[in-house]
Amino acid sequence: MATHRVYVFNFVILLVTVLVFETFADSFVCDSNKRYQENKCNNCSCTVDQNQEVGFGCTKMFCDNEESAKLKSCDPAIPSPYKNCWCFRQWGTICEIPK
Repeated sequence: MATHRVYVFNFVILLVTVLVFETFADSFVCDSNKRYQENKCNNCSCTVDQNQEVGFGCTKMFCDNEESAKLKSCDPAIPSPYKNCWCFRQWGTICEIPK
């Protein structure tokens, strides 16, 4: 019975790992025509200045809830709120908001 639990535990770990890599596998490319959201709280956007340099910024709302905190740490137990999401150490989970 203990061996069965080990196999189930290993399968769950593998499944979570695959889901995390699938969710965050694509490289983030900032697009000024798209809208983004940080940790399912702050709204973000990309800007292009006169020198064609791309900038990325987010609103700074106080997001004091458990889901936002878990998204900030890129916790794999929390499903991505949208299809296209990326994990960044300094921001947490950044997702493209569908139109």
